[in-house]
Amino acid sequence: MAEQNMHGTSVTVVIPNYNGLKFMEPCMAALEKQTCKDFEILVVDNGSSDGSVDWLKSHQYPTIFLEENTGFSGAVNVGIKASKTPFVLLLNNDTEVEPDFIGEMIKAAGLIRSLPSAVKWCRCITRS
Repeated sequence: MAEQNMHGTSVTVVIPNYNGLKFMEPCMAALEKQTCKDFEILVVDNGSSDGSVDWLKSHQYPTIFLEENTGFSGAVNVGIKASKTPFVLLLNNDTEVEPDFIGEMIKAAGLIRSLPSAVKWCRCITRS
């Protein structure tokens, strides 16, 4: 079983966005269809000017609004720092994940955490 934060959530899905309004609805619809509900969403908007800000506000997705475009790494670093869960999953806004995606990622993270320290060289970001 995956670790959880005080709200019972194991993973924050951090979604960077810059002028990606056309991608947001399909991306969010795919996340809403997840069979595993053990996650929270955090969008980091990189100073969009295409209507993304209004769309995110009207749909009330948890969002950090940056004043300027800090690029992918700048946005995801802000999201990672703001997350309160043991695991963070980075997701591009133009991605439509399969319904079992988050559940499978949580299972994989649990397997990685159970490996001996010497084997944990893989590219997995977790919070201790």
